[in-house]
Amino acid sequence: MKQNNNLIKLTNTETGEYKYFTKDSYVYGYIGCGNQMLPAIKNGTSKTYKKWKYEIVDGSKVMYKDINNI
Repeated sequence: MKQNNNLIKLTNTETGEYKYFTKDSYVYGYIGCGNQMLPAIKNGTSKTYKKWKYEIVDGSKVMYKDINNI
């Protein structure tokens, strides 16, 4: 079985702060959006939500301590 190292990276477009998550449920819990809004954020219909940009990144070089699972 091939391992998936992808992580979700949220970047604050104002401050440059970023957070890594493993699941969408952690993302919408962190930024306060409902699960109805997340598909629009993911597919690019809404590029940002409350100044947070959503993207999938290769997490193979991200340290475990930097992953923000709530």
